[in-house]
Amino acid sequence: MKFLYATSNKGKQANMIRRLQGSGFELVFPQDLNCFPKIVENGKNEVENAIIKAKAYVSYTDLPILAADSGLYFENVKSPGLFVKRVEGKELRDDELIEYHKQLAKQNGGKIVAHYVSSLALLTNNKCHTVEIIEEPFWILDT
Repeated sequence: MKFLYATSNKGKQANMIRRLQGSGFELVFPQDLNCFPKIVENGKNEVENAIIKAKAYVSYTDLPILAADSGLYFENVKSPGLFVKRVEGKELRDDELIEYHKQLAKQNGGKIVAHYVSSLALLTNNKCHTVEIIEEPFWILDT
């Protein structure tokens, strides 16, 4: 089965390719169809954002469309939630985000318990199927 994975993020594409290896699913990406819609992720949660992303591609293809969104949540510390890479209104690069989390952990005894909430939306034949996955907890450390 062939479907569009609605992200132009190379890291997310590689991760999904790895996860689906040997499954018989064939992925197509936005750059393959030369489609890059402007997407405003203004949902109230990860499921709503995944649906918004999937629907943004409907006019570009007849293929089923898979979209994802995730949020990062901390135990006993203010969480970024849906805004995983945004801090105080600024979009952080990966190296800045790592440093920010290290400092946050340092301010909270050297470690923070965290987990991701990931949601998938699959649009096929005008039907939307969703799933929310609460990932296993992990530590963010100050080192």
